[in-house]
Amino acid sequence: MANRETRKDLTAKGVEALTKPGFHPDSRGLYLQVQKAGQRSWIHRYTLRGRRRDMGLGGYPAVTLAEARRRRDANRALLVQQIDPLDAKRAAEPARHGGPTFREAAEAHIAAKKAEWSNPKHAAQWASTMETYAYPTIGDKQARDVSVADMLTVLKPIWETKNVTATRVRCRIEAILGSASVRNAWTDYANPAAWRGRLSYLLAAPNRVHQVQNHPALPHAEMAGFLRKLRQVDAVGARALEWTILTMARTGMTLGATWTEVDMQARAWTVPAERMKAQKGERKEFRIPLSDAMLAFLDQVRPLRRPDQGDYIFPSLLKAGKHLSNATMAKMLDRLLDDGTAAEVHGFRATARTWGAEETQHNSDICEVALAHKLPGGATRRAYDRGDLFEKRRALMNDWSNFLAAEAAPQK
Repeated sequence: MANRETRKDLTAKGVEALTKPGFHPDSRGLYLQVQKAGQRSWIHRYTLRGRRRDMGLGGYPAVTLAEARRRRDANRALLVQQIDPLDAKRAAEPARHGGPTFREAAEAHIAAKKAEWSNPKHAAQWASTMETYAYPTIGDKQARDVSVADMLTVLKPIWETKNVTATRVRCRIEAILGSASVRNAWTDYANPAAWRGRLSYLLAAPNRVHQVQNHPALPHAEMAGFLRKLRQVDAVGARALEWTILTMARTGMTLGATWTEVDMQARAWTVPAERMKAQKGERKEFRIPLSDAMLAFLDQVRPLRRPDQGDYIFPSLLKAGKHLSNATMAKMLDRLLDDGTAAEVHGFRATARTWGAEETQHNSDICEVALAHKLPGGATRRAYDRGDLFEKRRALMNDWSNFLAAEAAPQK
């Protein structure tokens, strides 16, 4: 028989240095699982009655190599007796506290809250972040037994490198455990995922770890060359990007735009509430005044409509009856900025806002409403100031269109 290289067991020092994602074997079915996010946890892989099972033994470094081996050996002693360690664990844990596992609590919370999340992707994001960051460490643990130490095991690997994600994970775990405590009537329960008074003492403040990065934007002084290049491209994506720039709209407002939303006589585009960015109960439709340049733009693209593309102004050319995909404008922008200039589609809103502040006499309220932003002053101001500055915004839009027209004029 050919000699096979003998695999070396893990060492405490070697485990500390392991960062490559995947399963790293020790011996007798023990593995260190390294996630792409940097989390590390112990897995005991075994086979009983022809069925392979993976059992989590806890996260590293809270559970050391020596402790993981001890837990693996305890499982093996049960397997000799044909007892499934997972079944034994589940039978033992309710005797301590009862109630759901963290995974079960998370699934119940997501199901209960799904109706209030207006974006269908939101529930998927909750499930995805739990699957990636929480379940490997605490998924099979009784929800009430999740501890501060468990939270540190989940959060520490990503707290400084992916702080926005880590903060969302913490908030979601806090909500899941909070709802589980109410649902199961836990008395004297202190949520281990709470920030104030608990994790705030053990982790750096998020605003000290993560500096908010604004969307890269082209300076308004550079719009001339960009628009000339954009208008030379004969593609639906180019026209959608041009419309987004002209109207100062968000990507989601442009992509779903339909011809029935446009009133050429009133010179207005009304974006339905469901495509506006706000909390579900606070959304309302938003009117955008159309300049001469915007009306001329629509007259140019209208003859390109095909019956199989429905009512969308910017239809998908690949899927009948669908609008342009979310990534199309971003790809178009990358194509045009082939010199490595950093910019994002959303950044053109910042370009317009900066132009309004630096190059015009329009006051800040008009500029902010044009971007569909809430005005400062809170609920009291909104209760009394109920206008939308529509005609004043029309003047702003005319000035913006004139600026872009002059900038995009062919060079002589």
